Amino acid sequence: IHVAAGDVAGLWAGLAWMEREMRVRRGPFLPRGQFARSAAWRTQISQGPWLGNYSVPDLSPEYLDDDSFRLYAHYGVNSMMIYGDMLCYVKSALLPELNHPEADRHLVDLGEAARRAARYGVRFSYVVVGPKLLASHPVFRAHPSARGAGARTRVSGDIIHFLCSSDETVLAFYEEFFRQLCRAAPE
Repeated sequence: IHVAAGDVAGLWAGLAWMEREMRVRRGPFLPRGQFARSAAWRTQISQGPWLGNYSVPDLSPEYLDDDSFRLYAHYGVNSMMIYGDMLCYVKSALLPELNHPEADRHLVDLGEAARRAARYGVRFSYVVVGPKLLASHPVFRAHPSARGAGARTRVSGDIIHFLCSSDETVLAFYEEFFRQLCRAAPE
C-alpha cells in the first residue's frame, strides 16, 4: 500500500478512506487498484480539549499535550478552535484600561502552543469573545465614545456594554490587538 499526498489534508483523506474500507470489509482488506481521494474541506476545525479552549484557555502541555495534536492529525483535523476572552491577551497603547496584567505570558503561551501544534499540521482558529463591560468601566470613563450598545444580563439584570464598532479608537484598538496576537502566534 502506498499513500501519497500533497499536504496533511490529502494524506488524511487517503488514510480515512483506507480505514473506512477496512471497517466495511471487517478486516485488513482493500480493493486492488489506484484510488484518489480529496479532503471534503481544506480546513477541518475541531473544538479543543476541555481546559484547552474555554474562555481563558490553558494551552500548557499539561492540558494540551502533543498527543492531542497527534490525535487531531490522525483524524484529519488541521485547525483547533480556541474560544477565548480577548481581554486575556490585551496589551494596548490605545485603550490601556483594558490591559491584562498577564497578557505577555498569555501571548507567549499561545505562541508556544501554536508552534507545538504546527509540528502536526494543526493551526489555531480563534473565536474571539469580545469585552462585555459595565458602563462604569474605566475604559468608558477615559474614552466615552468607545461605549457601544448595551444588553441586560439575565442573572443580575445589569446592563453590559460592548465596544462601539464604529468608533475610530475602538477600530484602531482591534487592529492593534489582532496585529499583536498574530505576531505572537502566526500559526
